[in-house]
Amino acid sequence: MLLPLDSRPVCSTMVQKLGALAGLNVILPPKACLDNYRTPSDRQKLLQWLQTNQPKYDYSIISADNLLHGGLLAARMNTATPTEEDALLKQLQQFAPAKQQAIFSVIPRLLVSDQLLPDRWYQYQLMRYSQLADIVRITGSFALTQELRRTEAKIPAKVLDKYRSRYQQSDRFNMGLLKLATDDRRITFGQDDASPIGLPHASAVRLQSSIAAQKLKQQAQLTYGADEIASLLLVRYYLQQSNWQPKVYLHYASPKAESADMPYMAVCVGAALRNQLKLIGASEVSTPDSADLICYVNCGNDDFRPSAKQAQELQQMLDQDYKVALIDSSANFEAEELLLPQLLANNVPINKLAAYAAWNTFSNSSGTALAQGLLFCGRLRQLQTAGA
Repeated sequence: MLLPLDSRPVCSTMVQKLGALAGLNVILPPKACLDNYRTPSDRQKLLQWLQTNQPKYDYSIISADNLLHGGLLAARMNTATPTEEDALLKQLQQFAPAKQQAIFSVIPRLLVSDQLLPDRWYQYQLMRYSQLADIVRITGSFALTQELRRTEAKIPAKVLDKYRSRYQQSDRFNMGLLKLATDDRRITFGQDDASPIGLPHASAVRLQSSIAAQKLKQQAQLTYGADEIASLLLVRYYLQQSNWQPKVYLHYASPKAESADMPYMAVCVGAALRNQLKLIGASEVSTPDSADLICYVNCGNDDFRPSAKQAQELQQMLDQDYKVALIDSSANFEAEELLLPQLLANNVPINKLAAYAAWNTFSNSSGTALAQGLLFCGRLRQLQTAGA
């Protein structure tokens, strides 16, 4: 069963369709309980639905943010109180998993919500404050401390206090959630739209330190995204049930793609991919011939735009009967930076791809493509075994 991050198809019905591809029946809450864009989910009804139905299923994927705030947009508005957070932690503790349970929680994004006024009028100053505060935490630089103080002075005290308290409250809740981690109840922490530095990064560092200190690396993980987490957790369960550790080869369309910093990402492309492979239980291999799946990674930007050369390269992989998942990203959100137009122009049979994803955020694309590609390869493997 899936209690999704919110009602958007990619977080809900797409996971259900991926489940069908995997031969798994994914059950969603009644639509009336879920959010409708700016209208939050009915948290009490979701909790009742969870209490009633969770014991019936072999595996549960649960968004703490939906139960706590009513969805991702509502989480950006910080609708829950500390009292509600404590109550939810107690309720989750009482949900002794019948078999396996996965709970995920998302660290707030760097930018304040566009719906918050007057906070959004100070969005740039708050972002700069966030980044400077993290750099000062790391380096102790006197000059940057002075710049941090000048930036603080440009932001109304109430707005700045609200921004800081958002992370303090999130840290407190996530540390409480970490205490619930067991072999049967695994916890995943994601990051909403972030950057390599800032208060979200500081929150992630604290969580990683706590996971290591409490020796919970098998029971709790940090990943770099939000919308794709449920799909990845579904794949992890499928791989565990199949007793299969797939091998993945990462092929980059350009030499610099692996180290590229894409928009809204806390880490570079290569680090994000390796993190997702670790989260689901797959392994990276060094040659395409030893891989179950090839991830072809395009990251178009000011210095690189894919051409017919990359289209031909991918065509050759398909001609060799490799299973290829295409992760197609653009740093400037321009079609010319994507590989798909080149594939169409060069008559590459895109229906032979194991998966394709092209979101505005790299981790969303990579997580979605990995999930679909590995489920496709896994089911094909099972069919071939059954046929033999």
